[in-house]
Amino acid sequence: MTTVKVGTFWDNAFETLQAALTAAEDSDIVFIAKGTYTQSAEYHLFSVNIKIYGSFEGREASPDQRTFASTDTTTLDGSGYRVFSLNNGRNNATVIDGFKITGGHGDDGGGMYSNHSLAKPELYNTIVLGNSDGIDEEGISEYSHCLVQGSGSNFGYTDGMIWDNIPYSPTDVFVSPIALGQSAGGNFHLKLGSPAIDAGDNFHNNKAVDIEGNQRLINGIIDLGAYESAIFPAIIITHPQGENLNVGGNHTMSVVATDTNLTYQWLKNGGAISPNGTAYTYVITNAKSSDAGTYTVKVTADDGSTDTSHPAVVTVATPGGYTGAAMTAHQR
Repeated sequence: MTTVKVGTFWDNAFETLQAALTAAEDSDIVFIAKGTYTQSAEYHLFSVNIKIYGSFEGREASPDQRTFASTDTTTLDGSGYRVFSLNNGRNNATVIDGFKITGGHGDDGGGMYSNHSLAKPELYNTIVLGNSDGIDEEGISEYSHCLVQGSGSNFGYTDGMIWDNIPYSPTDVFVSPIALGQSAGGNFHLKLGSPAIDAGDNFHNNKAVDIEGNQRLINGIIDLGAYESAIFPAIIITHPQGENLNVGGNHTMSVVATDTNLTYQWLKNGGAISPNGTAYTYVITNAKSSDAGTYTVKVTADDGSTDTSHPAVVTVATPGGYTGAAMTAHQR
């Protein structure tokens, strides 16, 4: 016997998002599990005061029980279609909370289109990125803990961020922004010294963590945007150590630094080591005289801050008793 999915609880959830939105009546609440939902048509919202929450594991009973992470969320991929379309006469009480909206295409609002001045939802904990255009000119009534790439100007203001409407170049604000268009690349963490750091309003914050699950309030004032910046830049706390090796010997150098999401680049005598020099350790195996030299490692954090280690000198003794690091042509 086929079970009819009526969406009254998780085990009986609708099989498609549009089925849930179509069935929703005025003031209903819709919960959507984590995962990527690829569209074959735009999602239409017809009901008044509907509240749509994403980023659920599939067992929660309340939006407050969700755990946010930018790599584990509810992604709505328009796949060339507009993602959301709000229809005439809907009011400002519609809520969209906990999504990544991407891949949408439309002449006016590829991520979200409101075709009436009253159809302006509230947007929370959401990233709108990689659409042909973000949100159309009618905009949204209020947003918080959001990043919206491309928009009109009619927005309520709390502690989210609308890229293209901020009075700074995106390269001054973000680690690695990309131009508006259907690409979801780039790095929209706040860079070191960004004017968005500590520029929000604590009054509008009721979340303990940001969209990645990191502490939301650092340094006393909330940041603008979906990501809270780290209070400290990348700082190396354990430096690599050199070694006096014999030919054929092995040596491992390592580094420990503060911050998260770090990248590493090892250098020998000032030149970048490739391709094996991008981990927190660097290993010399079966040492040769050419392995002798001065090693350092440059550590870079998501906010763009960097730190370079103290030099670590490696010498390699040849069978004649000389070291590769100190041997001269005269000694040879």
